[in-house]
Amino acid sequence: DRHQYRHPRALRQQCRHQQEMARICFVGNPDAERTAFILQLADAGLPIDVYGSPEWSRFLSHPAITVLPAISDRM
Repeated sequence: DRHQYRHPRALRQQCRHQQEMARICFVGNPDAERTAFILQLADAGLPIDVYGSPEWSRFLSHPAITVLPAISDRM
């Protein structure tokens, strides 16, 4: 059925009234290449949420970057 993955109408209506978040989300572990790329994006003024290892805090310190715990750690 082509409609089996559709969201309920009430949820679509609720989402229509939500303000869109214009942020970048990265999920993963830190390494030098990822760190450099994320910092370039942040330096360009793009807000970024980084989910993953607590080690990210050692590599990323920027006002446009928020480091958050891995999604699995929050469940």
